[in-house]
Amino acid sequence: NDADQTWASLYDAEEVAVFPQVFDALIKHDLVVGFELPPTLKRALHQAGKRYISFYIHPVRFLRDLCLLVTTNSSDVADLVAQGAVSPHEIDFQVRRFSALFSRLQLPALSLPDEVPVLIGQTEKDSVLIRDGRFVTWEDHEGNLAEMLGPYSEVIFLEHPYRQNSALVTEYLRGRHGKTVISVRANSYGVIFSPPQTPFFLTLASSLGVEARCAGRECTFLHTDPCERFVLS
Repeated sequence: NDADQTWASLYDAEEVAVFPQVFDALIKHDLVVGFELPPTLKRALHQAGKRYISFYIHPVRFLRDLCLLVTTNSSDVADLVAQGAVSPHEIDFQVRRFSALFSRLQLPALSLPDEVPVLIGQTEKDSVLIRDGRFVTWEDHEGNLAEMLGPYSEVIFLEHPYRQNSALVTEYLRGRHGKTVISVRANSYGVIFSPPQTPFFLTLASSLGVEARCAGRECTFLHTDPCERFVLS
């Protein structure tokens, strides 16, 4: 009846509770390669003594090529992957290129006020938001939000392009925290790389926060850094 919530409740469960026949087939192999393997499956594979490689879209997406983030329980695989890591020089080069581009364009949609914090939105049902079998929201971090946003009467909210409606978030910021919200549905990179100065960026767990850090912006993850979310002990 509620596929999204069912997925969230099973995503990081202690045991593999669905599709046992699929898991039985997987553990017959020495190496399992998958895309965004859920933590419950990765733990089960590890406990069964099976190596896994899990691929994710790389959080830094302004690079010239589409790179992948990889998690694995094999040190040999990890060493091989590390040999192909994106160099800091490549990231720095792309940051300077985009900064120059948006400084030259001076798009009216990105003429935002200085010294206003930027909140980065994301899709409502994202796997990085799953905690204790449910999806975390801004309301779950109300205390930290109130403390960090306390000195500011205005905030800029970057709407996620794939989220159809962000009104619940902006109304929460207006109604609960009393903020004037400048809601932006323009190019998020333009906000990150344009000249206006902001005291900090704030997000639940958006990969755009990782990119903001690469661009030299201060960014706080209220829920979790998405890079660390997929790494298991």
